[in-house]
Amino acid sequence: MDSIYAGFGNGAWLQVRRISDLTEEQRERLRAPANADIAINVIRPAAGGELPLRRVFQDKQGNEIDEIDIWKYGYDARQRAWYWATMRADRPHISEPYLSFSIGAPVITVSAPLRGKVPGVIAADLKLDSFSKFVQAQRPGEHGTVMIFDQAGSLIAHPGYSDLITSAMTHPTRSSLPSIDELNTGTVASVIRGSYNKDNYEGDIDDPAGS
Repeated sequence: MDSIYAGFGNGAWLQVRRISDLTEEQRERLRAPANADIAINVIRPAAGGELPLRRVFQDKQGNEIDEIDIWKYGYDARQRAWYWATMRADRPHISEPYLSFSIGAPVITVSAPLRGKVPGVIAADLKLDSFSKFVQAQRPGEHGTVMIFDQAGSLIAHPGYSDLITSAMTHPTRSSLPSIDELNTGTVASVIRGSYNKDNYEGDIDDPAGS
């Protein structure tokens, strides 16, 4: 689990994230000090409707070592898919894979509605690149490859998961990851073989039978 957080109907947001396992690039995006182990993000709505962020960094012992304020952070939990999908369903929800707003890593969100004085959603993120590395460490045999699909058939674990989701997010004609329904197509065959690249992806769209 990458983080746990809660968003509220008034725009407030609180997140606790473990950052010790993040890459250097992801830590730089958070402006994390070298010895930071935890990042606590808090958004408190201002009188004019602005949503400024305060990020507090703690070490492994829970001591505060730094903090930053970002007035125009640009994050409104109420406009995020994990929030409105959960509120609309009014029950626990599991998102499709997407890129995290703050660190750009592929995640899925498990969420549930909060029913109190201020309505909201409580959620947790599973960081899929880390999950894929963990899964691949359990692969069958020296040359085996493990892929995992969720209940909707979406790919959530693969050795090259970060590259797959980046291409899916930026490809003009293909905006989703390979699904379990495509197991007989060239797209997923190339993924299984580990020979996936963007050119293969484009070719498989034009030629569903593969080349």
